[in-house]
Amino acid sequence: MRPGLSHILFLAVALAVTAPGAYAQFREEKVQDYGTDKQDTTKIFSIKEYFAGLSHKQEITLGSATIGSTFIIGGMQIYERKMWKLPVIYGGLATTLGCGIGFNVAYKNTLGEGGSGGNRKFKDISTGMFIGAGAIYWATLMDGAICYKSDIKPLPARSTVFSLLCPGLGQIYNGEAWKVPIYVGAIGTGVYFTTYFNRQYVRYHDRYIESQDSNSKYYRDNYRRYRDYAILVTAAVYVLQIIDANVFAFMQDFDVNDDISLNVSPTVIVPDTQFALHPSTGLGLRMGLTF
Repeated sequence: MRPGLSHILFLAVALAVTAPGAYAQFREEKVQDYGTDKQDTTKIFSIKEYFAGLSHKQEITLGSATIGSTFIIGGMQIYERKMWKLPVIYGGLATTLGCGIGFNVAYKNTLGEGGSGGNRKFKDISTGMFIGAGAIYWATLMDGAICYKSDIKPLPARSTVFSLLCPGLGQIYNGEAWKVPIYVGAIGTGVYFTTYFNRQYVRYHDRYIESQDSNSKYYRDNYRRYRDYAILVTAAVYVLQIIDANVFAFMQDFDVNDDISLNVSPTVIVPDTQFALHPSTGLGLRMGLTF
């Protein structure tokens, strides 16, 4: 038998002996490393689990609680057993929405023919009431994220919800407040240019409707394009700061020391049969890379 072929057969036999044990050890280490201190991120939301959490039959993640509570207002307060907050939430929503609808109807009743005139005071009060209802809804989600109990600090889901509801808050929670001026400044600049370009677009659009001037059409189309670009850039920065808060919360416990070393040593692999498909003992080579 040629030397090359004999070497190949020897390696094949060695792999056949050690592979089951190595596979079992890998599964065991994965369970030990991640099974006890990390939340399951394979399932984003389950209606069944959410309602089981509301009935306090099982724990749910902050992500599931937030998603469910966007549709069931007060769900996070129910999960946290803070029932006394529900009358405040629903009472505030009923008052602001009811007054907003009532003043809006009153404003429409004061309009003249063709929609002209009208009592602007009623319109302003109606708008303020609807904004108040939105603020109460926002506050219920923020309150749920703050009160959610977890031993993991910082909790990536909390950082994500914070940045989703208030840009820059996730960075403050992660201890990276120096990023806040960057993101808030970028978003504020984007909002400013979006508002400015939209104002110019409306101006030249109305002028074009009145005169059918080609010059007005040119400026109208340009400002509309600039406005759309500003919206896209602002949205991109908003999403980026959410991703930033989530990723850097996950990396808080990441080892970043300067130790770079490789350890190689022989070992006897004795797998835990609980995690092994084909339990067996084998010889192998242990390699550990530290970086």
